Amino acid sequence: MQFAFPLFLIALASILIPLIIHLFYFQRYRTEYFSNVSFLKEVVEQKQTRSRLQNILVLLARIFFLVFLVLAFAQPFLQDSSKSEQGRPDFVSIFIDNSFSMEGLSSETPVFQVAANRAKEIIRSYPEGTSFQILTNQLNPAAHRVVDRDLALGFIDEIELSSESTNFNQVYEFIRKTAVRQKSNGHAYWLSDFQQNALTQPIEVDSSLTVFPVPIQPLEIRNISIDSCWFESPVPEANQENQMYIKLTNYGTAAAESRIVWRENEEVKPVSTVAIDAGQSIIDTIGIQLSGTESRALTLEVTDHPVTFDNRYYLQLNAKRKLRLLIINEGIPNRYLQSAFQNQAMVEKKFVTPDRIVYSEFDQQDLIILDDLETMNTGLSSNLLRYLDEGGNVLLFPGPGIASAGINNFLKNAAQISLGAWMQAEQEALGLNYEDFVFSDVFEKQESQVALPSVKAYYTLNAGSRTPQTNLIRLRNGDPFISKIHARNGLMYLSTAPLDAQWNTLGNHADIFIPMLYRMALSRSQTNQLAYFIGDDQSIFINPDQELQAETIEIRNETQQFIPSYRRTGDQVEIFLHDQIGKAGFYEVVEANKTIARFAMNFSRYESDVNLWSPEELREKITGHTIFMNAEQMASLGQFIQEFDRGKVFWKYCLIFALVFLILESLLLRFFKN
Repeated sequence: MQFAFPLFLIALASILIPLIIHLFYFQRYRTEYFSNVSFLKEVVEQKQTRSRLQNILVLLARIFFLVFLVLAFAQPFLQDSSKSEQGRPDFVSIFIDNSFSMEGLSSETPVFQVAANRAKEIIRSYPEGTSFQILTNQLNPAAHRVVDRDLALGFIDEIELSSESTNFNQVYEFIRKTAVRQKSNGHAYWLSDFQQNALTQPIEVDSSLTVFPVPIQPLEIRNISIDSCWFESPVPEANQENQMYIKLTNYGTAAAESRIVWRENEEVKPVSTVAIDAGQSIIDTIGIQLSGTESRALTLEVTDHPVTFDNRYYLQLNAKRKLRLLIINEGIPNRYLQSAFQNQAMVEKKFVTPDRIVYSEFDQQDLIILDDLETMNTGLSSNLLRYLDEGGNVLLFPGPGIASAGINNFLKNAAQISLGAWMQAEQEALGLNYEDFVFSDVFEKQESQVALPSVKAYYTLNAGSRTPQTNLIRLRNGDPFISKIHARNGLMYLSTAPLDAQWNTLGNHADIFIPMLYRMALSRSQTNQLAYFIGDDQSIFINPDQELQAETIEIRNETQQFIPSYRRTGDQVEIFLHDQIGKAGFYEVVEANKTIARFAMNFSRYESDVNLWSPEELREKITGHTIFMNAEQMASLGQFIQEFDRGKVFWKYCLIFALVFLILESLLLRFFKN
């Protein structure tokens, strides 16, 4: 038995007070005269015995009352030998999950607020002088420091829900590095709903830490999210209604209905009401009429509660300029390229031969297509390399036969790659790379529903191991068909087969060929992107009408303003956000107090999937130096911490016994005489 405050045991000397009172108290008797007292003798003797017993019992009640009251203040505890070997922690780390999934409700209270209250309970349960580390999903370097109790409580009051998210492997490594830096051991409490996508890899906790997972989960898993939006046509038409697709997903455990509305300025238009089964996605449509000159800010919204961060999807429909395609051929234009975008007013095509190229126009092009060129002169090669240096896009279809030295020299200078042997063997395409920008979100249905092209002859490809190459379409024998290669500051798209129908059926598959050309052009001119997502640390591309005159530009909205870095390549400006935007909505690009572009930002949908690990599954995911609490211990978290820190604590029992003996004394004094 040990005592948290042993000096209070000095107060046990107070039991002398009732002893002295009882020992030196002499009851005075008054003489009463009776004619005959023989009949009272037995009564008197019985009363004296009863009075003596009463005094002894009252004395014992008072002594035990004082003893247990003093013990309650001294706080006795019995330390578990296995826990005593670990010793007290040098610091206590508390991770509070402040991601958007913590909007779920535990009873009538958001689980985030429950987590904050639990964190305060943990802090108050440790003795004075304990150091604390308060962590959230923002694992910045300043979070390595430890603070005292008052500062820790203040930090918790300042925590708010955030669009940032992290995984528990990063949290564990962050705390472990703190322990290594301080050469100390610590207790780590993880207060979270434990989303499955935040804990994918098992964690083995080493002996420098003791981790206490504290699952705080909503009573019901519910969430409907607007995941993405896109137009049916790769090139939406101006001045007519275009179909926009809206993808919604029900991440909850039960089927749900939701109402979709479309907001523009102050106008609200209902779109439809949809029913979505649990764990399923649906695609709805909306007709939107576009103009070639106006810029429109639209907001799509669904009704859903309590997780609301992904209920809105912001879209910026910018005024569209024409996409410019320059097609260089040997004098006979390819019929597939001639018919592509035939009636699309927003796409401008220009066909030239190598001897009639105006190289100064390269900077104005979104995509330069080399159509079955048999050779390439040094002038064209050097200007294409300059165009790639400025971030341009080149699509090369080589001529049939033996690859010319000029084309291979250009490929080597651009990306350390070259065309190899000419293989006359019929091969079918194996599939499309739906993960890449060129084919992502192009098709409503994938794989089996898309007819794939084939080739009758193609070149092998010689590429170095370090060549940054992505296969957009691969042949069934594993050889590349259409490749995406990072060349200098731009992108080179390389076909291993000529485009001519004699060798290649790609042109016959307009559902693949047309979107492919359009997305390749958009790889440079990304100003038509409907929306961006926060947290991707991506760049914003704009095409201002005039040259930038000021040295700086600003990003603004109603609540935020900052100066970003940017780079100009040709007629395009690439703006680097560097995670400076943390709120979804519409933003303006401003130069010299003049708005030159607008764009929309949405919260990442990473937190939308609210599927959680159960406490039983967590025991398999987090192993090693880990303590899991049962439901009773979770309900009395403060008591559990005190008992874990000191062992079995008895001060509450001592206080109860003190009250019992105090009540017993009162009962003896009142009723024993009767």
